[in-house]
Amino acid sequence: MPKLKSIVLRLVQGLLFISVVAGVTGCAWQSYASKRDLERFPPPGAMVAVGTHKLHIDCRGSGSPTILLESGAQLWSSGWRHVHQALAQNHRVCAYDRGGLGWSETGPLPYDANQAVAELKVLLDRSAIERPFVFVGHSYGGMIARVYHRRHPGELAAAVYIDSGEPEIVIEDFDASRGDPIRPCSFSCQMNIFAARLGVMRVVLNNLDALDDPRLPPDAVAEFRALAPRPDSIRTALMIARYMPQAAFQTLDTGHIDDLPVLVMYSGNYGDLVSEGETPEEMARWRNAYLEQWAEAVYRSPDGVGPVEIPDSNHLTVIAYEEPAATVSAEIERFLAERFD
Repeated sequence: MPKLKSIVLRLVQGLLFISVVAGVTGCAWQSYASKRDLERFPPPGAMVAVGTHKLHIDCRGSGSPTILLESGAQLWSSGWRHVHQALAQNHRVCAYDRGGLGWSETGPLPYDANQAVAELKVLLDRSAIERPFVFVGHSYGGMIARVYHRRHPGELAAAVYIDSGEPEIVIEDFDASRGDPIRPCSFSCQMNIFAARLGVMRVVLNNLDALDDPRLPPDAVAEFRALAPRPDSIRTALMIARYMPQAAFQTLDTGHIDDLPVLVMYSGNYGDLVSEGETPEEMARWRNAYLEQWAEAVYRSPDGVGPVEIPDSNHLTVIAYEEPAATVSAEIERFLAERFD
């Protein structure tokens, strides 16, 4: 028995040693890979201090009014590649990354709509962005547009929603109530961040089959492979989801944009990314609920257009694929030409 105990003890010690070496090696590799990726993919725009951290903003083209592109919840400026390039032919167009996403540095809590708007206001002021500007929001970005308009009246010339998040539906989906405590980063959340530090998330995200889609812009895919696996990016994405109900209530309290021109667009296959486990009837009710809210946004505007369907697209490909992105850009061009030229 003493011999067996000695063998077991040595085995445990060996496993612990291997675990420590693997952990240190993984952390070192992730750190090196992150540094290398930032050298290969430097921020295409400017890094602007907004307090405790810096945000990335990429402005191109010229013309008035300026167009601001606001990304969905866990997305950043790379996703606007086709739209950004198309609109910049005739307009000044700026895409930026919220704190902790893309090239932007991680900012302070909370990761809600009010914080995003506060940081965006400083970013626009320090970047000397012309006012009033046209706010184009994709998904969660549509809620940010509503909150920004109410917090800073007079700064928007118009709003464009693309598959805009609707607070009433978000609150229902999360089964949320006012005053619910923000869920802390749970064990699974912490494990995901730890996995990112070890480089595991880099392997997982870089081997996603979806990234091999030839219809995605190759440079945007390369940037995603480089930036998404960083521990700060993983933590930010997880925390945004936890603050989503709070952001929805903040948006609900601001009301609709009912004093500006509004253009609403939506993807023809909206919902197919989240339909797993849902019956066709459930998906139809969910889709119709969104269509009703988007129609309401148009109705409340004194100069509303839409909802305009973008065919052959879903919630991500509506701006990521070249063809639907071209349709989106053309609709925005037409909308602006009829009101500001």
